[in-house]
Amino acid sequence: MKEQFARRLYKLMQDKGWSQSDLGRRAGLPRDSISVYVRGKSLPTEKSLRALADALGTAPSELMPNHVESAIDSNNPMIEVRISPNATGVALLRVNALLPADIALEIQRMVIDATKANVGS
Repeated sequence: MKEQFARRLYKLMQDKGWSQSDLGRRAGLPRDSISVYVRGKSLPTEKSLRALADALGTAPSELMPNHVESAIDSNNPMIEVRISPNATGVALLRVNALLPADIALEIQRMVIDATKANVGS
């Protein structure tokens, strides 16, 4: 999430032709803080996020990555299946993907139905 925030902040700063010092002055924040944000080392506090957004003429939500989307990253496979070594024929299924709501709800229904059937056996 820090890296996504850093990319968004840097792009908006560059689009305006501002240096880190320029953004810091306009947001009322130290240039060192801007550097930390742009390098993806830290996220700003709520107060600093508002100051950055105001200086850049955008909403804080445009700077801060969406939590759902940030949960889906290249470090996590979109679909993971792990076969249980302790229970024959049983597996863990993990799905980490943005899907149309109707498909996501259908997958949820299938998982619930399979879980109920497995408990009953």
